[in-house]
Amino acid sequence: MIKINKKPREKLFFDEFEYCLKFYMPGVSTLRYKDHSTIDSILQHRRSINWGGSWGVDPYRNADNEKLHELLFYFESLEEPWKITVSRDHGWFYTNNINTIYTVEKFQYLVRQEISQVQPYAPGTLVLKNPQHQFRSYFKHQKIPLDAKNIIREFMQNQTDVRLGPAFAEFLQESNIYPYVQQNQFMDYNNESFLTMFNLVYPLKIKKTVKLISSDK
Repeated sequence: MIKINKKPREKLFFDEFEYCLKFYMPGVSTLRYKDHSTIDSILQHRRSINWGGSWGVDPYRNADNEKLHELLFYFESLEEPWKITVSRDHGWFYTNNINTIYTVEKFQYLVRQEISQVQPYAPGTLVLKNPQHQFRSYFKHQKIPLDAKNIIREFMQNQTDVRLGPAFAEFLQESNIYPYVQQNQFMDYNNESFLTMFNLVYPLKIKKTVKLISSDK
């Protein structure tokens, strides 16, 4: 059986697709425009460039026009929704049909690198490999008074069941010159009532709070 990597996500790929095949194929970036004449014109132009004489390396030297056309013809024949994105010699093919993924990955002129399937989770949750707490709150970007760091730091020193995100912990420990809380800063905790108590100590603005769930569930 081919391994399918589960990708915990709140939404489908591009809000539409459940599966993604990542593959390697020389010249696949020519499929960006989904046009057969463009495949030929791009390769013809790139091959006409002098890449430094005998010492130069043509990045399209292994591209096969015929195989690129064949792959695009196959995609065009599909009656189901699909999407392809490309970067250099790598492609990402999206569909909701796993059998189509299996068909494409068997084409001998491309190399399968990964098959992914969205593992959806409910809005308002965050999937972690091994969460140690139940909730996570992210802060809004905001400026706080210079003495607020000391107030929050002293309060947190007594909260043994709370984990500060690395960026927030560093922010509290550094000098009081920098007064800005950033949106990537957060804290993890277990009791929802903690947030109320925290706000009584100092009312930092919260951007969002999510429930932490294990990826093993």
